[in-house]
Amino acid sequence: NAHADDPAAAALGAALFADTALAGSGVACATCHRPDRDFTDGLPVAQGVSIGNLHTPSIATAAWNRWQFWDGRADTLWSQALGPLENPAEMNGSRLQIAHAVRASHGPAFEAVFGPLPPLDQADRFPPAGKPGDAAYDAMAPADRAAVDRVFVGVGKALEAFERTLRPAPTPRFSAYVAGQFDALTVDERAGLVEFMHAGCVSCHHGPTLSDGAFHNILMPSHGPVGDRGRIDGVARLLASPFRADGPFSDDPAAGSGLASLVASGDMLGQQKTPALRGATRVGPWGHGGTFATLTDVVAHYGQGKPVELAGPRAPGTMDPAVAAFASGHNAPLVAFLTMLGGD
Repeated sequence: NAHADDPAAAALGAALFADTALAGSGVACATCHRPDRDFTDGLPVAQGVSIGNLHTPSIATAAWNRWQFWDGRADTLWSQALGPLENPAEMNGSRLQIAHAVRASHGPAFEAVFGPLPPLDQADRFPPAGKPGDAAYDAMAPADRAAVDRVFVGVGKALEAFERTLRPAPTPRFSAYVAGQFDALTVDERAGLVEFMHAGCVSCHHGPTLSDGAFHNILMPSHGPVGDRGRIDGVARLLASPFRADGPFSDDPAAGSGLASLVASGDMLGQQKTPALRGATRVGPWGHGGTFATLTDVVAHYGQGKPVELAGPRAPGTMDPAVAAFASGHNAPLVAFLTMLGGD
């Protein structure tokens, strides 16, 4: 994305992010990604045009992610932003409708970043709505479809530019502790940090965002009766996407060269991306299915180690072997540590 750090693109992206008319459904990106909730919504599962089946992840640290979505089906932040726009359960828009909305409400700002819009006022060439698979879109001349696709991609790249400006809630006491002020944390919080290290939590939750950005299966159940298949389906969807990093809409196709070696494998079944722990208290309910009401519930689930009883339709696949059990007496200090990561 050549405009990833362009302030004009970020300003356009901020306007698009909040625009409830963009997809024509009354749902905006900000509907589910609320700034006051660390850019999630506080619901068990997302609720856009209809109720979804996955918890809305925070996007406060999305700029640091190698893969996007719980299952990693997008490999850039701009391509992730395009998914909800046309998803019937989320914003239920179409790229033609979105292109017309951009022209009507954001035309000058869009053209200042991405150049002239196509002649969308020519109704015989550009119907009011449509996307691939819709008769109106499929009947368009190839050059006109490509022009609409470029506007659609421009929307995604502007949204990425905005999302790259986001930051999680500050954690000044944790920062002070890391800098050597050891009394910045309480006794319980320090004990929780010790257990966080000893129990192996740090194996997956490390780095600036406290996430490895990789995919693991810890048998967290999905919200509905059938569990999400996770990474195994995410890889297939990514490889089929025209918006992948090595595709025709990328500003640097070489950045996606590694996709050639990406292959789905059976051990990916049920794997979900490790969530960041920055702002941990602000992003509940927890788990990709939003099935844990409290951080205490989350910690108790991890502490079970490899709970065979959870294997089933709601939690497909097998438990990551790196997950280690720990005594329930360690739960309270771990919760204290995670709560501190929610910010002061």
